[in-house]
Amino acid sequence: GRLEEVKARFEASEPSVAADLLRVLANGAEEESRALIVEVIHRGAPELKLEFLGQVGGAAERNQRSFLVLLLAAPEEEVRIRALEVIGDLGEKGGWAPVQRQLQAQVTGGATNTELDALGRTLARLDPARAVEEFMPVAQRRRLFQTFRPKELRGRRAAVASLAALAGRRDARKVLMELAEGKDDLAEMARTALEGAAPDDAASPAAPPRAPAPAQPPGPVRPDPR
Repeated sequence: GRLEEVKARFEASEPSVAADLLRVLANGAEEESRALIVEVIHRGAPELKLEFLGQVGGAAERNQRSFLVLLLAAPEEEVRIRALEVIGDLGEKGGWAPVQRQLQAQVTGGATNTELDALGRTLARLDPARAVEEFMPVAQRRRLFQTFRPKELRGRRAAVASLAALAGRRDARKVLMELAEGKDDLAEMARTALEGAAPDDAASPAAPPRAPAPAQPPGPVRPDPR
């Protein structure tokens, strides 16, 4: 009911205070406050957006989560990556669809390897089984002389990053081991992932076989009393 006053205070405050106000407004999610938040996401100072993400952390309330998704499209890569981390911390499978959409947009739009890796890792955190199912064929796709188009290269990079985050799984490890035989950056990613993760289903070391008991010498033969 005092939105204009809050907006004035918001514009005059340092990032830590403004982010606190933004968090409260996001929780209210009224139409007027939503317009302000969308404006901040697209044109506000990155320090404010990072402070907001730091305050929300992995405990975002329901209405705040929609603004986390909006932050995936912020103009600053640092903000987008931090938003991915927060969404990954929430660990809800419902976050898969918006993150996947952002991955598709960034693969087409020319994202850096840093952001592609973050997108792949986040999807792996949100739904490991689905990430393996969807990214295995992408990671394994190869062409003669590696003549990939840039879009395909970026897509494959995100796929390998996702599988690398799941290097403990048997199915992901199998693909990573195949990739590790190569000589490109993705092969190096695969080798690093394999070196840093033990298989989830590794069996405990088998106990050494027990030595057979020594044979007992036969006792004396007794005469038959009959």
